[in-house]
Amino acid sequence: MTDRFEDLRTFVTVISCGGVNAAAAELGIAKSAVSRRLSELEERLGASLVERSTRRFEPTALGLEYYKRAGDILASLEQLDAAIAAAPNGGATLTISAAQPVVTHVLLPALASTAFLEATSSLRLKIVPRQSGVAGDADMIVSEEPVSGWESRPLLSTVLKVCGSPAYLAGRPSITDPSAFHGHVSIAWDGTTDWRLRDRARKAPAAALTTATVIEAKAAALAGFGLAQLPDFLVAEEMRDGSLVAVLQDLEPPATQLRVFYAADAELSTRQAVDALSAQAV
Repeated sequence: MTDRFEDLRTFVTVISCGGVNAAAAELGIAKSAVSRRLSELEERLGASLVERSTRRFEPTALGLEYYKRAGDILASLEQLDAAIAAAPNGGATLTISAAQPVVTHVLLPALASTAFLEATSSLRLKIVPRQSGVAGDADMIVSEEPVSGWESRPLLSTVLKVCGSPAYLAGRPSITDPSAFHGHVSIAWDGTTDWRLRDRARKAPAAALTTATVIEAKAAALAGFGLAQLPDFLVAEEMRDGSLVAVLQDLEPPATQLRVFYAADAELSTRQAVDALSAQAV
């Protein structure tokens, strides 16, 4: 198959160098290959582009016009390649940071949306664990906590819910007052022994089990170890199928916002990704 750009490059080099021998040396190919490309080009065009003799090698009038236009085309191609290579995020990696539960239950479904995939089609995506209070090398951070000096857009409104399994709740007293936790135990996670109820923290029932993460606390609640206060996006499916039941719903705290944070001087591609992600805000 004919490589027309190589034909152009060969012809331009022949004219610029003043002959086939010099062009072959410039291009790093055999003299016979240069001559063959030049002949095939003239045959394809049906026109003579150079005047050959033992003492002269000059472009014809058509050849001179072709040389000028071919040079312009090759220069434009070089400019295009350079512009793409120099683009701030051309082929770059977009790094997004979030806590693991947010990644699994909020971020991945949002990233799979058609709008987001179209907005980031030229980028590779990388998800890294969220370290509280640290921006790190991320281009975007999904978090409830503010990131100092960064701008943000809303993504998801979320509420903490106190819940337990039907097996745990069976035969235990109902809870209507946060001061009356008699007969109940809790599952503590991430070092906290308090629940947020309405507008303030209150002491949770004695912890029957302490876990390191909210994911483990959810598993413990499903297994019937006690009550746990968990974000609604983490337990939405279990609430729907009845494997977890919410209690103290009248005392739920105000909703908080998961937000998409990004640097004030973020590249255009990052801002476009933020727009596509936050467009799904609920």
